Amino acid sequence: MFFAKNLKHIRKKLGYSQDVLGEKLGVSRTTIANYEGGVSTPDYVTLIKLAKILDVSLDVFLPKDITDEESVSSTAKGNLPKGDAPFKEVFDPVSAYDPAIDKLLSHEKDKTIDALKDNIKNLKTAVDNFRKNEEHFFELITSLQRESEELRNQLHVQSDNAKGKSKKK
Repeated sequence: MFFAKNLKHIRKKLGYSQDVLGEKLGVSRTTIANYEGGVSTPDYVTLIKLAKILDVSLDVFLPKDITDEESVSSTAKGNLPKGDAPFKEVFDPVSAYDPAIDKLLSHEKDKTIDALKDNIKNLKTAVDNFRKNEEHFFELITSLQRESEELRNQLHVQSDNAKGKSKKK
């Protein structure tokens, strides 16, 4: 719930409406309202975009309440970290290890794995359908070849019969 509370606090501190923030992020006002209401959370890429738009470090969204002046006084007073330095900390696995980031990444990893499993299942179905169609196709070709051979034989027989009749006359 810290993410929702902190996002709302920063948005209001910067004077953005939910509509304006949604427009800057490329999402609807409802999506921002859902983030702030704790109904949903952004994926990791969107979270990074959000931090850049608000010009804050990712860690202001993670498990601490920045609206409490005593817990993080410099951040709560508006001295939010700016620039690229906070991002360097986030991407440095030694200096910026944070279980909350692991949780976000794990969630994205799970969604990605589920999507890959669905894609593999769909691919297997497509291959099975192709094989069935391929078998049907080859059966059809074989059947057409047999019919063609039978027609050729019938033509030879009719031709031979016609030659035989003309010789008798």
